[in-house]
Amino acid sequence: MAEKLLGRPVFETKLTSGIEEPSAALTGPVLGRSISGVDSIESEKPESDQSVIGSIARGAGAGFVDIAQGIAELGASGLTAAGVLDGEEQQNTTKFFEDAKTAMGLTPERTAGKIVETIVNYGAPGIGVFSWVSKADKARRALKAGTKIPDPRSWFGKSAAAFGKSGAGAATTTRAGRAALTTMGTGVADVFVSPSTNTTLADSWDAMPEGLQTEAEANLTGKDLAAVRLRNKFRLGIEGAAFNLAGEIILPVAGATIKGIGSSEISGIPLLARGISAGFDGLGRLAGKSNFLKKNFTANGMAPEEVAVAVRTAQGISEGEEAAASKLISQYDGALKKAIRFQNLPGRGKAATQKAYNDTMDFMTGQTNTNGELVMPDATFIKLYGPKVKVSVDNMRNKITDLTKEFETSVRAAPNLTKKQADDLILEFDTNQGVYLRRLYEMNLNPDKFSGIDPKTLPQFKTAVQQIADIKQKQNPAMDTQTAYQQAEQHVLSMFNKDSIEGGIDSAITAKNKLQFVGKGANEVVGRTSLFKLSSGMLESRSEYLSQAPMLREMMGEIRNPKEAFLRTVDDMSNTIASQRLFDDISNNSKSLIQGNEGRAMSYAEGAAKINAGGRPFVVDGNGLTDPMIKDLVDNGYVKAGEIPTNKIDPFGGKFGSLTGNYVASEIFNSLTTPGRSSSWVQEALSVSLQLKGASQMTKTVLNPLSQVRNFLSNVFVVGANGLLGRNMGIFESGGVLMANALDSPEQFRLLKAMRDEGAIGQNIQLNEMRALFQEQTELGVSSALVKGGAALRKTKGVGTAIKFMEKTYQLGDDYWKVVGALGEKARYGAAMRKAGLDIDNLDDAMQQALKNSGLAQRTSSIAGTDFGNMLATDLIKQTMPTYSMVPEAIKALRRIPVMGNFISFPAEIIRTTGNILNRSVKELSFKADDAFIEQLMRSKNISKEIATQQANAFARQVRGIGAERLSGYVAMATVAPMGIRDASHTMLGVTEAEEDLLQKAAPPWSLGNTLMYITKPDEDLNAEAVDLSYMLPYEFMYAPARAALQIYQEKGELNANEANQIASGAFAAFKKFAEPFASESLGAERLLDVTIRDGKTQTGAEIYESGELLGDRLQKSLVHVAGAFMPGAIEQFTTVKGGEFKQGRSTRALTGTPSKSGDDYSVAEEAGTMLTGLRPMKVNIGRTLGYNGGAYAADRSSSTQIFTKVADDNDATVEDITDAYVQANEAKRSHQARLKIKIDAALAAGMTKGQVRQAFKDTGVTSKELNNIFRNRYDPIKISRALLREVSREVNVKKESRILSRVPTQEVNAIRRSLINTEIIAGEKPVEPNYVPPQSLGPVNPSDYVPPQSLGPVNTVTTPTQPTESFVAPVTNAISGAVDTVSNFGEGLYDRARTLAPGFIGDPKNQSIVDRANQ
Repeated sequence: MAEKLLGRPVFETKLTSGIEEPSAALTGPVLGRSISGVDSIESEKPESDQSVIGSIARGAGAGFVDIAQGIAELGASGLTAAGVLDGEEQQNTTKFFEDAKTAMGLTPERTAGKIVETIVNYGAPGIGVFSWVSKADKARRALKAGTKIPDPRSWFGKSAAAFGKSGAGAATTTRAGRAALTTMGTGVADVFVSPSTNTTLADSWDAMPEGLQTEAEANLTGKDLAAVRLRNKFRLGIEGAAFNLAGEIILPVAGATIKGIGSSEISGIPLLARGISAGFDGLGRLAGKSNFLKKNFTANGMAPEEVAVAVRTAQGISEGEEAAASKLISQYDGALKKAIRFQNLPGRGKAATQKAYNDTMDFMTGQTNTNGELVMPDATFIKLYGPKVKVSVDNMRNKITDLTKEFETSVRAAPNLTKKQADDLILEFDTNQGVYLRRLYEMNLNPDKFSGIDPKTLPQFKTAVQQIADIKQKQNPAMDTQTAYQQAEQHVLSMFNKDSIEGGIDSAITAKNKLQFVGKGANEVVGRTSLFKLSSGMLESRSEYLSQAPMLREMMGEIRNPKEAFLRTVDDMSNTIASQRLFDDISNNSKSLIQGNEGRAMSYAEGAAKINAGGRPFVVDGNGLTDPMIKDLVDNGYVKAGEIPTNKIDPFGGKFGSLTGNYVASEIFNSLTTPGRSSSWVQEALSVSLQLKGASQMTKTVLNPLSQVRNFLSNVFVVGANGLLGRNMGIFESGGVLMANALDSPEQFRLLKAMRDEGAIGQNIQLNEMRALFQEQTELGVSSALVKGGAALRKTKGVGTAIKFMEKTYQLGDDYWKVVGALGEKARYGAAMRKAGLDIDNLDDAMQQALKNSGLAQRTSSIAGTDFGNMLATDLIKQTMPTYSMVPEAIKALRRIPVMGNFISFPAEIIRTTGNILNRSVKELSFKADDAFIEQLMRSKNISKEIATQQANAFARQVRGIGAERLSGYVAMATVAPMGIRDASHTMLGVTEAEEDLLQKAAPPWSLGNTLMYITKPDEDLNAEAVDLSYMLPYEFMYAPARAALQIYQEKGELNANEANQIASGAFAAFKKFAEPFASESLGAERLLDVTIRDGKTQTGAEIYESGELLGDRLQKSLVHVAGAFMPGAIEQFTTVKGGEFKQGRSTRALTGTPSKSGDDYSVAEEAGTMLTGLRPMKVNIGRTLGYNGGAYAADRSSSTQIFTKVADDNDATVEDITDAYVQANEAKRSHQARLKIKIDAALAAGMTKGQVRQAFKDTGVTSKELNNIFRNRYDPIKISRALLREVSREVNVKKESRILSRVPTQEVNAIRRSLINTEIIAGEKPVEPNYVPPQSLGPVNPSDYVPPQSLGPVNTVTTPTQPTESFVAPVTNAISGAVDTVSNFGEGLYDRARTLAPGFIGDPKNQSIVDRANQ
């Protein structure tokens, strides 16, 4: 997920180490395991200075060491028990591992770290158990289906496969069987990995069986110690198995309950959902009537849905094949480099690589010598480069062979090829299978380089002519030498003048016009150009002379690079396949029904009739049209799709294939083409700025390890929002799908190809948005040079390899979870169909149409040939998970504004997918099998109506259950989970309501409305650590504006603003928060504005340079500051830019022990923990925050005073002007003071003393008297300064200036001042004393609710006596049970549920009073 606030400091406040969390969080077990080293609150010691995130990193490392320790101790104890060992080997083994953890610093001291240690210790082996069972089940299913799966390489995989194929593998058939296997496996794994330092849950919870309590090891040695350790390990194993079994029982029950509520007609939910669904559909139809909304804010734009889907599929086919080809090239490149490095091949460096390339080209193209013998046979190639290079090249050849088979369909469909011509071409393809590779020539790729060159002047000319002459004479021995030479010379000259001969326009003029009118951003020309390409040149016969005349190839600048040749061949083939299928699909939609006109597009008469009837044919035949007919079509929004070539025969009919020469609806034509942009300095400047925008975005995301982690982890919430988190989700199978190939894993490969061809994977929002920005370029100039420079950089070994690796990793974080989602969607819809006796992979056409008619399927066919089951799953993924190809045009247009927004496509996609998830879930909840569906089921399965009705109703219940899962999943991921995580943390830490309120009020402006969470309990100085969960929550964007609105509404209420002002301010805050991703400054533009418009200050007020610095220094710091926008996040960890200077990054400071400028300490463990969790701890220091607030208030106070003094000093000011200005100035000062008072009151309410507050405001410009008045809620108005009186007197008496008033009207002003003295800063508010806890409402405090602090007496910390064995599970259980109680109220009425959940949606239960007022 994109980080919404890239480039901003995470927090302006500092946090020092907090005190220990409450005992409940420290003394209990975690996931059934007691946290070692913590016995009770009486034995607690204050926690060390480890940060929570740092402790988590230590815990993760310690957990892996614990696994090794547990296994080693089991071996030592077993050997001791068997009498093989008889000494202190057991103790020494334990000491070795404990010492190793200490030496490596893997000793977590905070609760969070100990929890993570336990999770890793038992979770990692547990995942292995689940993986083993999954692999066994996969092997069983493959054996049953008769399909082949890849042979496992490890003993782990081999054992799973052997079990699955054996008779015992039948246990994986049922859920109960799989649960039994995982339960037993978990128990066995726990026996192995449990270290002797671990204890059971029974040791700290009396409710557990006493027999599970571990035995003490004190003073035991030898066999006695071995016996105790082995018994304890078995206890841990039994307990682990019991917990796994409980999970296997509880989770299905919970899931079935959710599905049951949604699927049952008795509950009334399906009926209600049908009403809501009808409402959604009505709104959709209403919005669909607006062409503006359709064009700019829908994924399809104005194009019909079937055309838009086909366009995206065509793009997906070509992009997918290119990605697959790139992967094969990478494998070849890696194998070849190793072969050159380790096999002592002749030549060094570039020379050796080029020789290998030449040999590979000869091998792949089947190059022969003059005797017709292969230049590079298999045996020779293997001898030179080894079997691995041979395998990689064979894979490339196989890819071309596969595409060739698909390409044959395009050849058969080519309209301008006779059957014989098509047969001959297919025969050539068949003959050259595996060796058909396009030759690349500089003359074709860079024609400008050869423009104006006389071929006769080239050094290779004579030799090339002679080689061709020899070939001609060999073919025709009767031909004399002179004739052969003349014909050969003419042939060479024609090769170099091909453009001019065929087109009739001089090539030099063509090149000049091309530079002037063509922008290469998308191969665009002025007007519109096709997005899709038909490579008719591939159907031309190979030149026999090129094959046998190497000097001619050299003359033409042959590129002897098999990687480029392979990629170009795949690109041309896949583009042609996809483009022709797309053009034919559109054309077939509007075929003529007139007899004798079959196969042609709809005639003008047919089209006109359909248009007059309110229809809109896609295509109208362009043949035989008169001028009035053409005008008619143009006036109705039809565009001619290119011209049919007249100077040569194009086998595909033209650049638009079967559409060429016909008139196509403009909305369809626009979806097939892209607008052109002429080259100009304006376009050049725009292109460069957009490229720089893309570069800055890439450095802060793709090249930032922290963003990589956040991108991967945040996608868990996207999958969960569709109700797909669960035991059976394909977290293991997903990796197999992404690595699948057609031979070893045909079923998985079909899904991979479907997702690739249909444009579901390879569609990471951030990555594709950056690629689109990088593609902005003109033909020549700086933008073109930047593109070439970037391409060259990507080819370098160090930096280029790193960039490509991080791009792939970032894309994988998206693709992995989309495959998980697709597997889940297909599995649950497949299970639903089995209830109706249907097989999702074997549905007949009529049944597929019935599912489409019911609204469950979007379509029944695809130009990619995708099977129905995979297509259904893939379409659902594109609908409900962020996908770049679905981004609307308006958002793409905003992206092309250089100074606006960062990754604006992501929030737009969150809006789209949120709407689709809710709409889809409501449709599923309302699903009911109608008569048409039942009748089709009867026909498809040949069963009675009664049975068909039963099966259809069973299917409908399953679909409604899927809807319930989806809806509950979204509510959980978008609202309940963030709240539950935060509330559970605060409950365990013992965070008070006042401390929660303080965290929100102390947060910087950009965190307004975000979900903030303490990860340490605020200490006596209110110092703590916190994290902003919003960076990890993709759906936070949907709810943060609402929380921001209520937060501002509340703040305005505390300032006693009227209701209208509160509502208006809240609404504006929501709008700003919502618009932030779209309207905020882009990263590069923001830094440029900092050093220009903002005169050396950032948006947060941080100084880049002082205004008094020398020009050279200011310029240097400005350049460094702007350059910081392009510094990769990975480098920023070690070197960053602050204040216009290069500074040590966090990791460097952690390694060197250097504190930050403000005194914050960094640790290696904390940085590692941040990279592990994706969470960056925020340093919260309320004292420092109040100091910042005091400084800001002092500046605001001065500004308020100037409102009065400026007017009073004006020569034309009247008494009324001055008194009005005085009143206005005091209103401003009171407002600033009220805001400061709210922050002070929040600190006091959270436990800060007045003395601490005074200390915080020391040297900030806030006087003691002023602070006392704020404590007392007493306002001290502005005084007339002596400086003002002296200045006015000097103007009158010394400067002799003319003034309306000869003096300041002090009497009138002081009269107003006296009326304001000791008035309340915030009307009706009582002073907040330290330790005073205000009522639940966040509105103004009612005086009758206030109890004077002296009557309360000193407030002591109340500690509830707890048993030493109280469990960590207790607070967690309480937090979870609270969330469960909230969710369980679903059936008690939607209105009551909305009132209950509304505060949760905004993230703060204290806002119930606001909701109550809204309800009234």
